[in-house]
Amino acid sequence: MWKERVLVKEFKEKIRKKIEERRKKIKEMKERKKKIEEELREYKKRLRECQNSTTDECEELKAEALNKSKTYLIVHIDAAIDALNVAIEKVKENEYLTEEEVNKIVDRLQERINKLEELKNKVEDAQNREDLIEIAKEIKENGGLIRKELRLRSKYLEAKRVGLVIERLNNLEIKLDKLQEFLKNKGIDNEDINEDINEISDLIDETRELYNKSKVVLEDETMPMDERIKQSNEYVEEAKDKLKEIHEKIQELWKEIRDKAKKQRIRIALKSGKVKVENEEGKLEAEIE
Repeated sequence: MWKERVLVKEFKEKIRKKIEERRKKIKEMKERKKKIEEELREYKKRLRECQNSTTDECEELKAEALNKSKTYLIVHIDAAIDALNVAIEKVKENEYLTEEEVNKIVDRLQERINKLEELKNKVEDAQNREDLIEIAKEIKENGGLIRKELRLRSKYLEAKRVGLVIERLNNLEIKLDKLQEFLKNKGIDNEDINEDINEISDLIDETRELYNKSKVVLEDETMPMDERIKQSNEYVEEAKDKLKEIHEKIQELWKEIRDKAKKQRIRIALKSGKVKVENEEGKLEAEIE
């Protein structure tokens, strides 16, 4: 069982403001990239006329094109850094993660940012077109790793939400067992209810096993990221399907319990996480937590 972090309203608002600002910057940088791409296409046309030429005009044009290419790569890197910072802020505002989990994910994403900063310095120090071509290859390779990293973190958060639902179902399972005992003591036939609860319990166990498998895969850094994403996704999706099945069976079970209780002039309701049992006059007979 994990303890959810409690985040104050001001902290959440501060994070959301940061996310909004960074997303605005990313949008602006994307527009700037498009403009630079157009300028680079124009430089490319003009540079065709300078093939094998070393005139001052051509050398100046080559230098301008090199600087414009540098600007393009730096803007591209800055946008990627901001995207990673958005991911970091979203992790920080996630109340379902423990402090330890937040720090671990943030540190991992920060490593990616540090690598991008290194590449940015390389771009700034590049002396010629050939240098930039090699750096651009590194940026592309690193971009692929970043996309996988973000997908992996997204899948981790999705699995975490599944785990939280399972924990809440465990608590509901305890309440149902207590309610079953209460109905038995009231002389209400609960054999069918008992079978349904056992079936739901088995499904919860199966879902928990899938969740645990996804967790093991997501935390196994010896596996290639592609394989971790693929396997964890299969486990999480299967777990989500089982959660839907559990939800449907719980709805059916509640109807069955209410119908049986109604015949004995008893009303049963789930309010504020508690099962409340009242007689037909509305007097509370039991409260199951």
